[in-house]
Amino acid sequence: MVISLVTTVLNETLAFYPQQRYLTQIKVVNIQRKHILIFSKNIISKFQWMEKVKLLIIFALRDSGEV
Repeated sequence: MVISLVTTVLNETLAFYPQQRYLTQIKVVNIQRKHILIFSKNIISKFQWMEKVKLLIIFALRDSGEV
């Protein structure tokens, strides 16, 4: 449940950023304790942008009661 929620939130968030198309194909989302690991088909080069996305995911998980 948590992994599918994270994937959904991530994909919906990415839809708002069409200039980041190279990030839109997510392969694996893995949650280990407080770390969210996201594996894309392409190299993620914009670290700060991904950190913002991770924060959005964490907030969504908290709101859902999953974390």
